[in-house]
Amino acid sequence: MSKRRLENDLERFLEHLEYREGFVEVLEDLLVDKYRQRERDIVKMAEDINRHVAELEARKLAAIEKILAVESDLVRRELEKRAENIEREIIDAREQRNQIELTENDIRDFIQFARKLVEKPQNLLLKVEDWSLREALFNLVFDEMPTLDDLRNGTPKLSHVFALSKSFHEGKFQMVGPLAFRWNSLCEAVKQWVKVWRNWKTELKQAS
Repeated sequence: MSKRRLENDLERFLEHLEYREGFVEVLEDLLVDKYRQRERDIVKMAEDINRHVAELEARKLAAIEKILAVESDLVRRELEKRAENIEREIIDAREQRNQIELTENDIRDFIQFARKLVEKPQNLLLKVEDWSLREALFNLVFDEMPTLDDLRNGTPKLSHVFALSKSFHEGKFQMVGPLAFRWNSLCEAVKQWVKVWRNWKTELKQAS
């Protein structure tokens, strides 16, 4: 299979990807509404985790001070092991905090990017020259890399956001019900999109 042939099929698929005017605005309303509902819980969880991290940092500092003061190699190795375990706990706690934090700036950047990518994905996917950026954009459109048959049959597995766009086009998009249980998936998608947007903002603007 030639690269040109695959790109032609990809271009045809993207040009006919179902999109209906108003989806991005509805998605923005959903995100802001859900964010407002969860804001208090998110802030409290983040504060609890920050407090836990601060306690772990204090324990780590105490362990390091003991390491510097002790003379026994055996005791020092044991204290070093303890300090390493505390450091792992700190890393895990910070990762947990990063997973729950979704800010209004994240939503704003996501919507700005979504207007460019969801409405006309071919304008970005087929124009960017940076291959690492192109791969990142593919991962935002598709849940897994489509085959030639997928593209020709119109059956690629779309990412969460594009699946929602398709549902909206078909009149199946719901603001409540099943969608409420996909909030965590949607948050992860937003953060993934925002990361790509912020990393390559200049090139993405030029490509669009």
